[in-house]
Amino acid sequence: MPSKDWEFIGEDDLGGLDGECEYCGKELRYTHMVTHPNWGTMIVGEKCCDNLTESTVGSEQHVEFSNYVHRRKTFINSPKWCILPGGERFIERAGIAIEIVPAHDGSFRFNLDNVKGQGIHATLLDAQISAFDYVESGKASEFLAERRRRLTEHNAVNGAIFSGQIHVSRDSKNFRTQR
Repeated sequence: MPSKDWEFIGEDDLGGLDGECEYCGKELRYTHMVTHPNWGTMIVGEKCCDNLTESTVGSEQHVEFSNYVHRRKTFINSPKWCILPGGERFIERAGIAIEIVPAHDGSFRFNLDNVKGQGIHATLLDAQISAFDYVESGKASEFLAERRRRLTEHNAVNGAIFSGQIHVSRDSKNFRTQR
């Protein structure tokens, strides 16, 4: 087995001591996946990951992952959740208003800044985790910024049409705009 040139790929939390390091045989909860061009992929523990990659990537990723899990637990259990009589829940995270809405069938979805979410989640916890992950990843901010940009563009075009700056004419087959 090569002792150099290993590369870190990712990590996972198994939830219990359900894994085993393929390098030293130790029981694992947190697994780190490493790969080598001449060996393939291996599941190892934090220290073996650091040794094989000749870095502290395993330790750093573990700390980062632990912090992420702590932030997610804090978000889910936050006393800042506002719960309405209909079961709707509200909280703000990273400047984004998050609303979790129960459906009649017992499922849940989340809305961001009053934009209705498309995903259906079986439980409240699933919806909370999904909302947290979406906001935390930065994808929610990207989505909302793009949506605002499109709405601004749309409103500018409509404003120009209604103010007479753009003339819309229609013949039998085509729409045309003229300035």
